[in-house]
Amino acid sequence: ILSGGSTVSVVGYTTPFLAIGDPDVSIGISYGLCQGQTGPFEILTLLLLGSGTSPPCSYIEIVEDPWADPQEIQVTDCVLPNPNKLAGAGSIAYFNNDGSCLCIPTTPVEDTSWGQIKALYR
Repeated sequence: ILSGGSTVSVVGYTTPFLAIGDPDVSIGISYGLCQGQTGPFEILTLLLLGSGTSPPCSYIEIVEDPWADPQEIQVTDCVLPNPNKLAGAGSIAYFNNDGSCLCIPTTPVEDTSWGQIKALYR
């Protein structure tokens, strides 16, 4: 989602995996087998084009598909032979930051296991 008044548009994307849909509306990416994958890895790169100066603190936000059921960003990990279904976190990136943006500091993601996640809810 691009902020209102932004002069930036998504003009394309690249992914080394199979993509169905469009990142402007809804996109599904199948990253296939997890062989050789360790830790986080990139699945999509957006190409943005600015046609002028956007208002200060303009942003692009990665959110769940509004028509998805359940309403969440759905991902799987690479635990073989049975990958776990997980809810992914969205993200926001500001551009034309004039120093007045109310940027909320984020906590970096840490590697963990499914067992450690389940233990939080016992």
